[in-house]
Amino acid sequence: MSKLNRIFFGSLLTASALALSALPAEAQLRRFISFENACNFPVRVYISHADGYRNWHAHGPFIIQPYEGAIRLEANGVTLTQTENHELYFYAESLDASISWGGTDHTVTHNGVNYRMRRAYVEVDGGWLNARLTC
Repeated sequence: MSKLNRIFFGSLLTASALALSALPAEAQLRRFISFENACNFPVRVYISHADGYRNWHAHGPFIIQPYEGAIRLEANGVTLTQTENHELYFYAESLDASISWGGTDHTVTHNGVNYRMRRAYVEVDGGWLNARLTC
């Protein structure tokens, strides 16, 4: 192969690599988060969710009334989202704190309090993730 061909093909490979590296990353699917309370008493719920790659946030408390169906979770007027391939974690307790749902899967500090959370088992319904609290 002549020197001119090597230079040409080397330049072509470099240009191809640069062009491919400039392509946007594949977008991660995000779903809105909802929670429901299947218990006969109101609960206070805290969540930890990821709305981007390793972009974790803690939110709460959300007060959910007895037998309240899937309510969307909002913070500062924005419906919370969860990125696909990340877990959703929660801590919940009755308003009188006599019953709680916690775990050792994930711990967050929210407003100076440590919450030991458990992984939420969620159902996917279109663009929504729904977690259900049962008694």
